[in-house]
Amino acid sequence: MKKVLFRADSSLTIGHGHVMRCLSLAKILVKYGFDVRFITKDWDGSAHKIITNAGFECSIFNQVDKSYISENEYENWLGDDEITDAKEMLSCLNSKFELLILDHYGINKRFEEYVAPHFENILVIDDLDREHSCSVILDATIGKTKENYSSSKYNKIFTGSNYCLLREEFLLLREKAFKKRLNDKGKKVLVTMGGADVGRYTFPVVDNLSSDLDVTVVMNEKCLDFEKVSSLCKKKNFSLKSNINFMAKEILDADLGIGAAGTSAYERAFLGLPSFIIKTAQNQRDNCNGFIKNDLARCIENVKKDEIGGELKNFIKEISSPNKYHEISMNNFSEVSGLGLYKALEEIFKIECFELISATESDIEEVFEWQTFPGARKYSRDKKAPSWEEHKKWFLSSLKNKNRNMFTLRVAKNIPLGFVRVDFGEDISEVSIIISHGYYGQGLGKIALNLLRNKVEGDLYAFIDEENIPSKKIFEKCGYKMIKPNWYINKG
Repeated sequence: MKKVLFRADSSLTIGHGHVMRCLSLAKILVKYGFDVRFITKDWDGSAHKIITNAGFECSIFNQVDKSYISENEYENWLGDDEITDAKEMLSCLNSKFELLILDHYGINKRFEEYVAPHFENILVIDDLDREHSCSVILDATIGKTKENYSSSKYNKIFTGSNYCLLREEFLLLREKAFKKRLNDKGKKVLVTMGGADVGRYTFPVVDNLSSDLDVTVVMNEKCLDFEKVSSLCKKKNFSLKSNINFMAKEILDADLGIGAAGTSAYERAFLGLPSFIIKTAQNQRDNCNGFIKNDLARCIENVKKDEIGGELKNFIKEISSPNKYHEISMNNFSEVSGLGLYKALEEIFKIECFELISATESDIEEVFEWQTFPGARKYSRDKKAPSWEEHKKWFLSSLKNKNRNMFTLRVAKNIPLGFVRVDFGEDISEVSIIISHGYYGQGLGKIALNLLRNKVEGDLYAFIDEENIPSKKIFEKCGYKMIKPNWYINKG
């Protein structure tokens, strides 16, 4: 079993974003048999209890020199110089780890070079375009490319918003969010400025929202302005929640989001939530620029807190247009798929994150949703969507049909992404695919077809409507060749 150590810190100054995205990755690795542990410093407002509550062993070292001052803002996040911090961290380890994963703006190349002899590999999660001494770099900032790290030599570089680190709870709600956003009208507002409310923006935001709105505010009880915000929410009849364990559900239920421009901005984007984002730290500049450029959100920076009200009113007025609302929502779904990370993990760790699993009766409702989603049957030979009773009868009989194989495409063991069927006839074996409407355009058809080749031997045929250009391209990339109009074959 490979042992992995995460190093990420959190505080009222640092925020909780680094720890939360590390937890997302840690939970995935545990599923595939990795022994995962954390090490962190015990700053004021530290999220180490969140780590242990998630079931991970977490070593805490307290050697923080609060008098330490560096000209570099991020070095102050260590509370010591890099080498002193590295020595203290290593002294707390009582076993050997093959992989060290770092997510810390205060840790740099000098630190990495010092600790490198103690680990087989180092993976760095960063978004500051810095030079590192590591084997793998992961930068999920929107718009980032490998060229941002071309000056250094890394074994692997993964960049762009598709590699954002999202907890499983978000992936499980993607389909529901996609369907819900088609009918949302921007009435329910979610305010969440991050785990530490860096910059203390929650109060001025809530203060400038009309009491006529349906508002939910999520805020950590340890935040400095919590009592002020609590009193204000009672006065305005807003809902205030703290210690939320299922943030994805709050985002799903909302119609509009107001929040920081850090990790949480990608969570909202993944679930298609049009948002007003506030840059609360300099390191969020690239996020703001990317979200604006791709029309995913409205972003403000360098705005005085007493000027937020006007900006919020403009945003709510603009987003009240159904066409604009849906345009921004779909832009978010397209930009942030959440699946790139799993493709990266397959490459880094040689694990199979995507699998074709034999369908069971428990898949019946999921497949029905996919088959009957608006537009799903546009290119099918039978364009009429089945009723629930028709689908149920067909699915249950298909499970018993020896001449039909059915599979669900899943990622991370239990997240459904699509459905593959193979019908074995006297002359041909025909394959057909349905991809979840929440994940259109993410290359899943290609993944499913390639995995199918490990399940089924012999020639495979596919009927593809001549106007279905995307399917043609997918099947052709997987080695299917047209033998006559609408029919393609893949030689076994």
